[in-house]
Amino acid sequence: MSENQTPDTSQIDAETEKELQEFLEVSETDVEALTAKVAELEAQIKDTQLRAQAEIRNIQSRAERDVSNAHKFGVEKFANSLLDVVDNLERALAAAPQDEANKGLIDGLQLTHKAFL
Repeated sequence: MSENQTPDTSQIDAETEKELQEFLEVSETDVEALTAKVAELEAQIKDTQLRAQAEIRNIQSRAERDVSNAHKFGVEKFANSLLDVVDNLERALAAAPQDEANKGLIDGLQLTHKAFL
């Protein structure tokens, strides 16, 4: 009986080995596919990261440019409004009657006009 058991055991071992070999081949294929998928996902993540960094740099540049423009045009707008004040002072000086009753007013307008220039 022990002679009969030996072939059966070797046959089972051969079948088991064959099944294991097939399983390993399938597993290797799965590992290769998963490795390729991981590499693809890593590339996508790197691309997304680079795009996000570029977008951040663009936003920072845009914000700096907007602040610079706000300062530049804010000063320009302020200077234009001061020019309007100077023009109004000149008109007031030209329109004010030149008599002793208005001398204080005219002196004040002239001093204010001089301060702006």
